[in-house]
Amino acid sequence: MKFAHSNLAAYEVIKEAVVRGESVAKALPRAHAKLADQLRRALQGAFLKFVEGVGRDGDDRRSRLRTARAEAGEAAAALDLVQALNLVRIDSIPTTIAMLSRFSAMTTGLGKFKLGAVPEGASPSPPTSTPAQPPTLSPTPGSGPSPAPDPRPDRARAHSSAASSIDDASCDELSTADSPDADVDDPRH
Repeated sequence: MKFAHSNLAAYEVIKEAVVRGESVAKALPRAHAKLADQLRRALQGAFLKFVEGVGRDGDDRRSRLRTARAEAGEAAAALDLVQALNLVRIDSIPTTIAMLSRFSAMTTGLGKFKLGAVPEGASPSPPTSTPAQPPTLSPTPGSGPSPAPDPRPDRARAHSSAASSIDDASCDELSTADSPDADVDDPRH
């Protein structure tokens, strides 16, 4: 049986971050056992909430993915603190923090789509025995217009990172809120 998270790049990124973070937690001096515990719990929380979130849809999905991002941010802050206090000398800490940042961006992108849909511009999975049909756009209940793009360059990079991870996601419906023509047929506008 394949699980919803099985083919997602974000799953591999967070799993690797957990492994790297665990090596940091193990290396921390005994006097900082609480920090090691907090680091472990944040990493494991990000991993498990992510896996739970991608298996859900709607508000449940978004809520769990938001929690996974928050846990990843907490883990990154703990690693940053370890580095700032010079508690251990592990060269992979900056790489692990970068992985957690990438995971957060990817998770943000995944929270916008339901499993099975193929966003515009993304490559659908290769067809099994019948040719793939182009994705159909249908509204998600309660969806509104999409927010304006963030003009800050660092944010644009994070969003493009998240968008590129959608290729790895197997999504089932694309919200019209994410479409540039979202309000064209909406009689309220």
